[in-house]
Amino acid sequence: MLDSPSPWEEMTYESLQHRLSRLRPHGAGNGFVVPRQRLRVRLQMLDDRRASLSIKCDTKPLGVPSLQLVECAVSQDGKGWWLHVAERQPSQERLVPFYVDLCRKLESAGSSDQAVSTVKSVLKEWSKAFALDRGDLTRDQMLGLAGELQVLARLLGNSRVHSAEHVLGWWQGPDSADHDFDLPGLFQIEVKASGPATEKLHISNEHQLESKDKLLYLARVGVEMVPKPTSATRTLPDMVAEIAERLAGDGVKGMFADLVIRAGLNVLDQRYEDHHFRVYSVEYYEIDQRAPRIVPNDLRPGISHVTYRINLADLKSLQVQEAELMKGL
Repeated sequence: MLDSPSPWEEMTYESLQHRLSRLRPHGAGNGFVVPRQRLRVRLQMLDDRRASLSIKCDTKPLGVPSLQLVECAVSQDGKGWWLHVAERQPSQERLVPFYVDLCRKLESAGSSDQAVSTVKSVLKEWSKAFALDRGDLTRDQMLGLAGELQVLARLLGNSRVHSAEHVLGWWQGPDSADHDFDLPGLFQIEVKASGPATEKLHISNEHQLESKDKLLYLARVGVEMVPKPTSATRTLPDMVAEIAERLAGDGVKGMFADLVIRAGLNVLDQRYEDHHFRVYSVEYYEIDQRAPRIVPNDLRPGISHVTYRINLADLKSLQVQEAELMKGL
């Protein structure tokens, strides 16, 4: 075995990734022992170069499921049983946040039986995230999601007639629809997140500002990513938690959690705690024939997927106050 790692409370994404990179060149059985008073855990390599978090058990672990990216297996040696929580394919560094979360939660396990229960619980928490795994969100994707969450929070806060379940159903961004919010019989909203000093907005295609059977509004969210947290900043998990606190009932909370996962955010991933956002403003503009835009009817046959930029200054005459827009919700 290699030298022991730092204590549980110091387990971070960076430290665990470093240990995994040190383990990769070594053969089966090599690893790090994580000392515990009543629990024996080690991060080790299996015989096919896969990393595994392995837990010594007094009795044979039963009923531990495997997931899309994680395989759980049981082995026996002369002194007892081992539960192996292993990556399905070698070098899946995207599993590091999962292992960090598991390690931290195993800290409170006082016996091997409690450790097995903790593994099952963590696997259940991560199952939906693994099923819809899209990899890590890029900086632009995080900014975009921050913008959508701001608008969602405002829709929930201004809705007096429609239930929270209805409002959550309006959020179409997680499913990559043409517009981020679709309010049946009312209007649609396309969200654009940009820095507070930005003068131009990037439009991804000719459908984003196309209004069809209902009114379309462009919500420009002034938001930026900052290097250090302050009292005015929030992380994406913070924003999600603040919205979840407004929701009553497990069914509605579960619906929101599913939407967040479909949007590509795993709130259990500790790395998202390192990205801090400051929101400055949310402005709304009515998008119709007066607005600077490119729509499908403007293009010749055979031309599609057009990207372009519009000047914010050219939208000022189309600005609508939030209270007016959301009146009657």
